[in-house]
Amino acid sequence: MNRLTRFLFSLFLILHSAVSCPASPTWMPLEPPAPDTRRALSALIDGDDVWIGYEGGGLVRCDEWGRVKLRLTAEGKLPGNSVTALAKLDKELLIGTSDGLARRDEFGAMKVYTTDNGLPDNGITCLVAHDGAVFAGTMKGLVRLRGDRFDVLTEERGLPSNHVTALCSSPLGLLAATTKGWAVIRGDAIEAHTPERDGLAFEWISAIAYYRQRPLKTGMSSALEDWVVLGTAGGGLLRWSGGSYIPYAPDEGGPGSTWITALAWQQNTSQLWVGTREGAAIQNLIPDLGGNLWQSISARDSGLPSDEIIALAVEGRDEAIHDYELMNASGLPQLRGSGSCPCATCTLLISAGGKKACPDCHARPPVIKPRTIHRELTWAVFCTPEGAARYTHREIPHIGQGNFYAYLVNQGSDVVGMADASTVWAGIRPPAFGGGFLHAFNRTAARFEPWPNLPSDLSFNPQITTLGITPDGFPVAGSAGQTGGLALLDSQNDVWHYFRARDGLTDTNVTTTFRDATTLLVGTGGPAGMSGSVFRLQDGRFERLPSDGLPSTPAVAGNALFPSPVTVIRAEADRVYVGTKSSGIYIWNGATWTRMNSLATKALSDDEILSLAVKRGVLYVGTKKGLDVFAGDQAQHIDVTYYGCYSNEVQALLFDETENDTDRLVFWIGTANGITRLSLFQAVMQHGGKSPVIVDSVMKPMLWPSDPPQTVPVAAWSWPGNPNVGMLDVCPFDGLPGNRVNALIIDDLSLWISTDNGLARLRK
Repeated sequence: MNRLTRFLFSLFLILHSAVSCPASPTWMPLEPPAPDTRRALSALIDGDDVWIGYEGGGLVRCDEWGRVKLRLTAEGKLPGNSVTALAKLDKELLIGTSDGLARRDEFGAMKVYTTDNGLPDNGITCLVAHDGAVFAGTMKGLVRLRGDRFDVLTEERGLPSNHVTALCSSPLGLLAATTKGWAVIRGDAIEAHTPERDGLAFEWISAIAYYRQRPLKTGMSSALEDWVVLGTAGGGLLRWSGGSYIPYAPDEGGPGSTWITALAWQQNTSQLWVGTREGAAIQNLIPDLGGNLWQSISARDSGLPSDEIIALAVEGRDEAIHDYELMNASGLPQLRGSGSCPCATCTLLISAGGKKACPDCHARPPVIKPRTIHRELTWAVFCTPEGAARYTHREIPHIGQGNFYAYLVNQGSDVVGMADASTVWAGIRPPAFGGGFLHAFNRTAARFEPWPNLPSDLSFNPQITTLGITPDGFPVAGSAGQTGGLALLDSQNDVWHYFRARDGLTDTNVTTTFRDATTLLVGTGGPAGMSGSVFRLQDGRFERLPSDGLPSTPAVAGNALFPSPVTVIRAEADRVYVGTKSSGIYIWNGATWTRMNSLATKALSDDEILSLAVKRGVLYVGTKKGLDVFAGDQAQHIDVTYYGCYSNEVQALLFDETENDTDRLVFWIGTANGITRLSLFQAVMQHGGKSPVIVDSVMKPMLWPSDPPQTVPVAAWSWPGNPNVGMLDVCPFDGLPGNRVNALIIDDLSLWISTDNGLARLRK
């Protein structure tokens, strides 16, 4: 097996390691309370966090990274350790257990209700907030809790059955599913639907959902109609609209199982989510196209821990992005001229005074009216007997692929890094007049502008070495020397913060930073550039990572961790990967360090590490000799020039997951002379770009966990650095403004490329 084949094995594994339904989401397993306590019974999406209730394991809150933020158990005043249902009422969290009901306010105070307070039964089967009240289903009736006052609805008051299995809030009223039918509850009025009363085909209703939408194209009116979807315990899906049941036609498809366990409606995408005992399914209702499409999800082809779905939660968001970069009919940008042209030639001519923009540049419209692009975000959580998993899907349309814009060119600026926060920030060296090292991108003017406020600490060295971003979304710059350290800009309050030895950053020679979920990791280079360490910033103070597992040798100066400066840091899960200037790679697993160097690890081509990327446990290492890939016990080296790269010196690596679609995952390689884009053929550039190099002779990967296709088409594009750096013909449509790529970042619309002669943006 040659080096190319082995590399494509790893690339293919990474690009497909989360293969799932056609929507191609990202999956994240959620940590259970204990290895033997995995059965998840309930879920609630709360902003970026997720609450998961377990059988015998209490309640767990996870952040957007899947890390546990909070655990609640009976010892923490829950009525029981089996959490069966969850809901929100304003800022209160409603927690149903097998031993009672709890209400937790935003400050963590808990109020518990049991049969001693008036519950008909302590076993809560379902929960919902409706019309300002809490409704809790039990096996002995439906409880309405308004304030602290209970009202119990039972068969005697009109419910089809005392055993309530599911609840759904709707404009029709509260929808209640029971073991003998379903009901609509409006105030004290209960409208029951049973086999005897209206011909319900299957009486045990196990799940219920509501949506309002136009009917599918069947010649009917296009007016919005109310639909109630009923899941049954063995009878499949039923639906009700306009006072009657409408059967599913054979050609409409279905969820693939007759035992429905959960239903949820996602309004933004017009999707019905269905949990069953044999996997999950999504029904895409498309009235304008006259049909509905089903896609299935199973543990075999997704991140589901098990095919038995106990519960699910779904939430969607439509985020509007304002796109100021209008394109003309040829796909070229229209933001040109009047000093706003990003073309370096125009910039120099206009700055000389009395000159006009080059003839190829279009005049900028006097008023820029942005186009609104809709980004659809969908989150879902699946609960199974084998644990819980989070699903994330993001969809955003891309235009203008292949169009380059250049900024800060031919000004003697080496852009040492960028940060994507509320805007895009660029850090330059040497600094501009007065020591300014930070520029902010003005989207309406399509240009970078110096940040107007210089650092208030004049002793800070403005010859910065790196620029990054904090977990809070603020740009952070590092510099070296006795006046070095870290400068953090609180751009919301326009305040600079500086970190040095007094803040725990005992080595002020900062070489690199990395945003690690909720913390900031900072790499340093030692007083004489002969050692290195890694510090973590938490709660306003730095702590050096422990030295466990590192040898204590004279080669390590002072209290440093490594015998050479840190060049790059990456992290995934509980592992921190540290590249150094001459001593290879060090890996911290949360308890101890291990080392990879060229002598001990023959596949590591060089001990000078220029770049790192990690994806699902596979490590990509950029050196002056090419790209090294490590996947488990498999390792290989690749000369990236095979893909059209103009240099084997790999300076930057980036995975583009903008669409959260594994079929469209893109791998960017920045070198000492340009960039290269690699992807599976599904992710070819749709709106421009040079003709790709297609590699389609890859054998079945040995590391593949299931059965992939026998061939793996891979598309590659390459853009060299500009051969005429420093001259007047550096035009954004020629490619990059500089040769050496220092860093790569991605936002919703563009790839940003910092070089040794300004920066460029590739409109995706």
